[in-house]
Amino acid sequence: MKKQIIISLCALSVCFGTAFADESVKTLTTEGYKKLTESFKGSKDCLNARQVSSWKELSRHEVILYESTKKHPYYIKLSRPAFNMNFTHNIAVKTSFGNRLCSKLGDSLIIDGDNLRVSLVKKLTPEIAKQLLAYKKASR
Repeated sequence: MKKQIIISLCALSVCFGTAFADESVKTLTTEGYKKLTESFKGSKDCLNARQVSSWKELSRHEVILYESTKKHPYYIKLSRPAFNMNFTHNIAVKTSFGNRLCSKLGDSLIIDGDNLRVSLVKKLTPEIAKQLLAYKKASR
């Protein structure tokens, strides 16, 4: 049974106010960012789609989803770019079996009506998520 869960854009003060408040976040270089994200390949991680409460864009083909109860960040890589990622207010999570979002065939994010297959799910530490977000913020 396919399920779909919609995640709304969270309040800026809650989601973005704390992400960069910690000045002690280690700054990644471009090479460090690529090396880190390459190390995620082959991950068998999954997340509970029902517990996803917020998200943050890294790029047109990368997003971080957060589980609400455990506050665990997950790196999500999409099979192709989401061109409207900057402008969307909602992301829907579509799973092919149960409530687990994994990088298996059929699991996807729906962004602005566009069904985008998930090619990678990797559970992150909060520190790694902050590093990825800080790199993306600095590189824009």
